[in-house]
Amino acid sequence: MWCVLKCRPGRAEEIMASCRKTIPGRIMQDIFVFTYDRMKRYQGAWHVEKKMLFPDYIFMETDDITALSQQLELYREFTLVLEDRTMLRRVEPEEEAFLRKLGGPDHHLEMSVGYIRDGVTHVLQRIGHPAVDRADQKRTPHYSYRTDNDKIHHEPGRGGGACHFCFPACRVR
Repeated sequence: MWCVLKCRPGRAEEIMASCRKTIPGRIMQDIFVFTYDRMKRYQGAWHVEKKMLFPDYIFMETDDITALSQQLELYREFTLVLEDRTMLRRVEPEEEAFLRKLGGPDHHLEMSVGYIRDGVTHVLQRIGHPAVDRADQKRTPHYSYRTDNDKIHHEPGRGGGACHFCFPACRVR
């Protein structure tokens, strides 16, 4: 089962590294955060950045939540205590199933493929989904890139049509 731990701001990586070293594998099978890709423009170019999907929340997998809670007492000063004075909250099975499907085995939400038409965003496919051909996930020189209201677009060099925002994958439909 999954549990979630709320950390003090900026302490998640430090707590995860320490937990990996000190908590036995029979008590904690996995520890991770969910991340996602986003585009940000700086230094005159667009860059892919990996960000935390749930800032300052650490997810842990365990079969014994009581034993895990006892092991986490060492970290009480670095975490936020819940109303019931505990540090861990169990993730409900249906939420866990949804998050497993959303983030996959890497607990990472990749960028989507889609387009914007008449101000409406249409998501066609999530990059990293098995149906996506990895060979199509590289930029090709016949696209021009532009920005419009902090959105990233690319479109065929000459034809117009729907503008696509599928960085880093360029796929024209």
